[in-house]
Amino acid sequence: MLAKIPSVTAVNYSISKSNPPIYTICAAGIVPTSGWGGGQLLPAVYVTPPADGIQDFEFVALAPTGDVLQVESPIAASWTGGLPNWANGVRVNAAHNDIEVVFGASTACASLDLQQAGGEVPWPWAAA
Repeated sequence: MLAKIPSVTAVNYSISKSNPPIYTICAAGIVPTSGWGGGQLLPAVYVTPPADGIQDFEFVALAPTGDVLQVESPIAASWTGGLPNWANGVRVNAAHNDIEVVFGASTACASLDLQQAGGEVPWPWAAA
């Protein structure tokens, strides 16, 4: 079952120079036990755009079932797609905290150690 991870520790993004631009949002977090997997960033859907212009994402993963080790473990997730024209940043929400990043100078997702955090590194950073 998908559950919100307890804590997000870092958020980075990149924006392609295509028209329309394609955004890649990457996040790393911490889970309290072994057995978590399949980290995902799920974008919020808005009826009206938020006043702050920040697109929210929920950081979720497959929660473990059965016996697990009681050890904090890293987890990562990424999302790639288009964002609405009003979006001037993103906020990644976990169960106990969130991290907000306002778009400015692009920060490559490769600066997050996603492989160490147990996530897939999206193209083109995986090729580096």
